Amino acid sequence: MLRTLTIATGVLVLLSSCAPEKSKSDAPVQKSADAATPTTGSNPQAGDAPPIQAPTPEVGAPEIRYSCDDGRAVAARYGDADVRLSISGKTVDLPNVIAASGSKYMRRDGISPGKSLTWWTKGDEAMLIEAPSDAPPDSSDGETVVNCRSASEG
Repeated sequence: MLRTLTIATGVLVLLSSCAPEKSKSDAPVQKSADAATPTTGSNPQAGDAPPIQAPTPEVGAPEIRYSCDDGRAVAARYGDADVRLSISGKTVDLPNVIAASGSKYMRRDGISPGKSLTWWTKGDEAMLIEAPSDAPPDSSDGETVVNCRSASEG
């Protein structure tokens, strides 16, 4: 019985030493008087910082040029969740969608009236796909596929 009590006491001592200590970062967040930004003194918490704006295609993204089999040139600027394409004098932003492989961007209203536009890239190759806007998902009815290659990759 004494041995069991000794083991139980040892376990409790070990567990109590694992409890986190209160630190300055655990202090309650207080609103500053001069701004709507919460502060915690000298150690701000992650939630206190202003949100970081993710890069968008129009802010500092490099332009990648592609040459397509049909003679068109495509300029692409990639953001974190979208791409801005310039094709035949028209510019369109396409949001990122789920792809089995590579990066895929799609928009129901593309550059041609009544056509959706998909830009699907993998490595230095891309496919420019136009299809009727009212076509069911994963349908190839009325689809036009143009293969493109990054011009900088020779």
